[in-house]
Amino acid sequence: MQTSSVTLESLYAELQAVKALLQKPAPSISSNEEDQLLTPTEVCKLLKISRSQFERMKNNGFIQVARNLKDPKSRKIYVSRIELFKTFRKDFSDQTAL
Repeated sequence: MQTSSVTLESLYAELQAVKALLQKPAPSISSNEEDQLLTPTEVCKLLKISRSQFERMKNNGFIQVARNLKDPKSRKIYVSRIELFKTFRKDFSDQTAL
């Protein structure tokens, strides 16, 4: 059985950083941005996280990704801007224990 190099303290620190970001007012989303798909790089810039943090959050289910349905062979992934904000608001906004 392999042990993960990720410790509870590092996960807790990541969640604290995300919680601090989410306590700021959410940016308003205009109608033309509602369906916007973001690349992992754009998500990292938006949340101010590293790509490795993005991958950990994706693998742990915090970030839901989608692939291009028109090209099943495509390896590119995208994140819905709306779902990203909904997910983090729902998961962290009411938790004061963090």
